[in-house]
Amino acid sequence: MSAGVIELSHFPPDIQGSTAAGFSLTTKGLELAEKTAAVLTGKRRLFAKPGLDKLGGEMRTRAGRFVSSLESSEAFEKFSADGSAANISEFDFRNMS
Repeated sequence: MSAGVIELSHFPPDIQGSTAAGFSLTTKGLELAEKTAAVLTGKRRLFAKPGLDKLGGEMRTRAGRFVSSLESSEAFEKFSADGSAANISEFDFRNMS
C-alpha cells in the first residue's frame, strides 16, 4: 500500500476514496447519512414508537405518576437548573422514585 492511501477494507462500504483524492459517500452511505440526519432533526424515529395505543388506561396513569414523581425530585430540579454540570449526589439519585 502506498503512502496516503487508506485500505478501504477497514472502512464500511459507505465510504470510498483516499487521503490524497479525498473521501466521498457511496450511494449506500448517502442513504445512511440522510436517515441519520432525519433522526437527528426529529423528522424520523430511530425505533418504532411503542404501541402506546395498546396500553391500558391504568398503565398510562401509573407511568404518568412515575414521571411526575421523577420530575418533582431534587435530582431532576438540580439537573434542570445546571444540566450536565449538576452536582447530583447518590442519595439524590436513589431518592428519585
